[in-house]
Amino acid sequence: MKAIESSILAVLAEKPSVARDIARVLGAERRGEGYLQGNGYVVTWAIGHLVSLAQPHEMNPEWRILGGRILCEVDVESLAPFPRTREAVQLHRREYYAIITYMDHQIGRVLDALEKSGKASNTYVILTADHGLAVGEHGLLGKQNVYDCSIRMPLLISGPRIPAGKRVDELVYQHSMYATTCELAGIPIPSHVEFPSLAPLLRGGSHSLHDAIFCYHREFQRTIRTKTHKLIVYPQVKKIQLFDIEKDPWEIHDLADDPAMASLKIKLMQDLRNLQKELDDPLNLHDPLNGVWTVFPASAKA
Repeated sequence: MKAIESSILAVLAEKPSVARDIARVLGAERRGEGYLQGNGYVVTWAIGHLVSLAQPHEMNPEWRILGGRILCEVDVESLAPFPRTREAVQLHRREYYAIITYMDHQIGRVLDALEKSGKASNTYVILTADHGLAVGEHGLLGKQNVYDCSIRMPLLISGPRIPAGKRVDELVYQHSMYATTCELAGIPIPSHVEFPSLAPLLRGGSHSLHDAIFCYHREFQRTIRTKTHKLIVYPQVKKIQLFDIEKDPWEIHDLADDPAMASLKIKLMQDLRNLQKELDDPLNLHDPLNGVWTVFPASAKA
């Protein structure tokens, strides 16, 4: 990292207004995230991309001073140019797949050690993770959205009495893992645990646990997803989207303005409100289908 900082300082000393040269220095290294203050300028970068080049008096409100050092809130969507280019998306996907490949190798080491221990036949192995990055889908890079590319999560479970290769196509929440692990281990599920165990599904049960699932991103997005459709509400920009997941799994064709979908929109909106109430979501969506939108204070829109 010291070599990167030295190269950036050299560029700043010669021609501080040329961000392209700094981006070239970072692009040659493509390492991590960082910040640097020198020669009257502040530079921030992430994964080889220049995020910001500014003088201290030009810093926007997202900049913070922590321990006397200047840092920047890095927006993942700024890590590639707009409009997205094929090269930028391919770069991020290469990095994403490289991380997955590395993780897969490490999981293999854990499973090999489990086999050698002699306890594999009496052990449940659960692989799950945070929801995923968009890495180019819908022109997005991060996971601050409620499209399927970001809200879906990996969930693999193996162990005693679980059929090998069985695929369960049901709507579930990761919150159910607490109850699931308790039941698999033969431990009573505490009464305060609200989400149901997935163990019955693992053992051949066919009863659906949820008719629909609820997702959200801060005050910006609310969605309800069934096995067949998804309704997304963007209260701050006064926008609604509706997708037919069965016919359009990539969520490309927005049906929100299709008159034939009017009754379905009404039903999904009511179901969304019911889920908000059930899960104690404080955001009042009012009546967006009839043009009555949530009013946000000015600070919430910033």
